[in-house]
Amino acid sequence: MIKILWVLALVFNINLALSAELMLITDKSKASNEVRVYIKNIGDKKAIVLTKNLTFRVADNEVVMSPERHVLINNGSQIPLKEDLSLYGAVTLRPDETTYIQRPIIEIPTGKLIYKVKPEWAELQGIWGGTIDVDF
Repeated sequence: MIKILWVLALVFNINLALSAELMLITDKSKASNEVRVYIKNIGDKKAIVLTKNLTFRVADNEVVMSPERHVLINNGSQIPLKEDLSLYGAVTLRPDETTYIQRPIIEIPTGKLIYKVKPEWAELQGIWGGTIDVDF
């Protein structure tokens, strides 16, 4: 299956990045030149991913998209808060399912796109955690 995806990537000018469980895919709209972002579950288990209201940080030629994490500061300690995941457009992907990131803010023409969810925060929320990236 991976070989087929790489052939499709060459034919359709789609960028792919693989992790053990998820694949990050980008393409560009020919009409608007907008970068579109997709996440595919290539694992054998369900994965919950976040698709909206992500923060986008740009440094050099890298764009990092991740959820804004809220914490309680108590006596100088940071306590991560359990979040309402509906704010983040949580989507459960079964194996071989794909979803898209809503309204990605990518204002550089080329670079590296990184989807990052801190594992400790992800565990608290009951979602997929880790980092995947792709060149676009």
